[in-house]
Amino acid sequence: PTIHYQAEDLYVGSCVEFLKHKFVLIDADEYALRYMEKHCDEFPHANISLIMTKLCGPASAHIDAVRKAFVEADTSKCGRLPYRQFKELVQGLSRGLLNEHETLTLGRHYGERKRPPLLSLLRITHGDLSRASYAGLEGLRAALASCDASGHGLISPQQVRNTCTDVGLPLSSQLVDGTIMNCESDAEGNIKYEQFVQFLDWKNMKLQDKADQLSMAPAGSTGSWTGFGENRETVTSVDYTALLADLTK
Repeated sequence: PTIHYQAEDLYVGSCVEFLKHKFVLIDADEYALRYMEKHCDEFPHANISLIMTKLCGPASAHIDAVRKAFVEADTSKCGRLPYRQFKELVQGLSRGLLNEHETLTLGRHYGERKRPPLLSLLRITHGDLSRASYAGLEGLRAALASCDASGHGLISPQQVRNTCTDVGLPLSSQLVDGTIMNCESDAEGNIKYEQFVQFLDWKNMKLQDKADQLSMAPAGSTGSWTGFGENRETVTSVDYTALLADLTK
């Protein structure tokens, strides 16, 4: 019989069959992961509320053992674990209760993201803007400023993304996100949008002069930006203490 897949059937770790060949989905890019989390009512494996509901019962019944396992794994006693270690521990403790995508969603929710090297990022960003002969920075600046209701020079990353889409900025979502991640932000995560615009000034920002101030590109790196590599690694570490606190509420 013909199998008809729905959007919710496609997630990291799922197995699908096409033309009698089975495929395992092993990864998803940042755009896809964020889209699923934003529309989590359609994608249950990216719904942190459903995941926590699934975990709370079993975890609360054995919370002392769960806490002990995390604390023993945290040899640095910093309250955080590297994502891979967190993933292995969660999957072991949950005994199959969570699939790979649900574990990834949990890690992303409580995790700290990796910031891409700025100099490497800007070299590629400026190259793309130069090839497009982009001349819309002032329009972008004005559009971003219109989102700044408080006049403090800070707006949310989502407002920046939406504005970039609205004005037709010729950059991939990965490049926009990488630039956002390198901007200064306040305690609530709002970024300085003027700095974002300055980073995109491919005509006037001399990267060679900034090399001693910016993170250097990895040795031998030359080509195109491919996003953040394996998305599990964009989460560098996970705050397990925050997870434990939420499990015991």
